[in-house]
This record gives sequence, C-alpha cells and structure tokens, in this order.
Amino acid sequence: MSPLTPGARLHDRYLLERRIGAGGMAQVWLAHDSVLGRQVAVKTLIGEAAADPGLRAGARREAQAAAKLTHPNITAVHDYGEHESTPYIVMELLHGETLADRLARGPLSWPQAAAIGGQVAGALAAAHAQGV
Repeated sequence: MSPLTPGARLHDRYLLERRIGAGGMAQVWLAHDSVLGRQVAVKTLIGEAAADPGLRAGARREAQAAAKLTHPNITAVHDYGEHESTPYIVMELLHGETLADRLARGPLSWPQAAAIGGQVAGALAAAHAQGV
C-alpha cells in the first residue's frame, strides 16, 4: 500500500485517515497517533518533491526549525520521519476556518484585519526570537 492512501500507517504509529489539504509539493492528512491516542495533521511531500534530495532535506530543516517554536499562533510540530522514501512532518491538528476560506466570503473589517495582522506579527516575532 502506498504511504499516501487512507489506511496507511507511517512507522506503525500514524494511521492516515483522509487528506485534508494539498498544494503543489505536499499533502496534509488527518491521522491518528496510536501511541498517544490523538488526532494529528501529517504533512507529506508528494511526487517528484518526495524524490528530490534537496527538497527532502528542506522538509527536515522545516520540521527542525518549527519544532523550536512555541507560540499560540504557530502550529506545534510533534515528529518528523520518512516512510518508504516519503518525508513527513507530524503537527498539531488545528480546527477552524482557513484565512483563504474566510476571505472567499468577502473582505475583512479593519478590526478583523488588524487582529489577524497582530497575530501574524506575534508569530513572526516569536520565530525571529528563536533564530528562525
């Protein structure tokens, strides 16, 4: 079974349930962590990106950098691994509406935009303080 199908297990720990997002080089899966008994998000490189040594190394660096960060507006990274030559990053599962979905419903009011901007600025400041 391909590691990128529902029902696959990554390192006998993370059971992929369903894909919840995708981009040009990666997919994000809803998964169950069987060791800690919780749902997580698992980001995996796909296709040629998964086969490219430079992009695979970049995924590992991304995980290492993000794992240093603890902030309410930064998704926590729990684990990194490779399964059948596919790098993956295990992250905190977030619930709610994406900014893209919210913007599709229309423009934000200035207080909403300022609040989101403040949250992003706080996250960037926390990352900068850790050298990321």
